[in-house]
Amino acid sequence: MWPMTNGARAANTAGPRKLWYLLAGLLALAGLVAGGLAFWLTLTRIGDDLQRASFPGQAELALSEAGTYTIFVERSVGSSLDPAVGDMFVQVISPRGESLELSSPSGSFTYTLGGQTGEAVLEFEASEGGTFLIVGDYPNGDSGPPVTLAVGKGFGGRLFAGIGAVILFPLLTWSVAIVIVIVTFVRRRRVVSSPSPTTAV
Repeated sequence: MWPMTNGARAANTAGPRKLWYLLAGLLALAGLVAGGLAFWLTLTRIGDDLQRASFPGQAELALSEAGTYTIFVERSVGSSLDPAVGDMFVQVISPRGESLELSSPSGSFTYTLGGQTGEAVLEFEASEGGTFLIVGDYPNGDSGPPVTLAVGKGFGGRLFAGIGAVILFPLLTWSVAIVIVIVTFVRRRRVVSSPSPTTAV
């Protein structure tokens, strides 16, 4: 039998290459980036789907489907909301001319998008899609500070989906990365601790 050369012996005893550790690190980093990107895209879509109007006054809402919609009051980031805004009377009228019942939001939701902070203040249930009318006025026709109201649907569900993506992507990629590191370490350790092969003449 031909004797084993030094190069062949090194290849036989090296075990898995350290490049696998780098791959595990890149995989873990990719999970963090993917989770952050998914969350950012979720927030961007929420902002794009909101319909805004300034009040006192009235505005039309083009709602594409039935469901629970949330009304947010917006203000500039860093500014405080005038207490008088809380006295504004808000009414939502359906395409059939019916005044819809407004209730407190099912959860405490806030967002910051494009320099604006929004806070959930009211909810209403739309039984159908169509053109709705939202009216906002101060009692007895009194004047008051202007306020921007934004209306959107599924805010809570999308936010939780975004948070889930932030958790899920890193969890999956980190799990795979840890397995790669453990397997690589064990195999390299096993090769190092194994006796060197004998050469034959």
